[in-house]
Amino acid sequence: MKEISFLLILVVILSFIACSKKQNDLSPSKAQSDSLIASIETRLEEKKRLAQLKNDLQSSTLGKSIDKYKPIIKKYAKRYGFDWRLIAASNHWHQPCFGLFP
Repeated sequence: MKEISFLLILVVILSFIACSKKQNDLSPSKAQSDSLIASIETRLEEKKRLAQLKNDLQSSTLGKSIDKYKPIIKKYAKRYGFDWRLIAASNHWHQPCFGLFP
């Protein structure tokens, strides 16, 4: 009985030691945290730039003309398994052929 309790206490102590070592190993160094912050800032800048591009496109004549035909494009793109943006871009690229967008 004493041996079992001794082994149990030993296992508990060793597990605490192992957990404390894992926590120390997981703490990032200064260089890692700086690179993480730089990565996050870069992604935020990209998101802001993409949001600005989206707003510019929606306010352009092309964006307004796409809005006019968007329900039709979405309906048939879904029916045939295409992304509606691909169909809209394709139609704009082949403008003389289809002539939906200015």
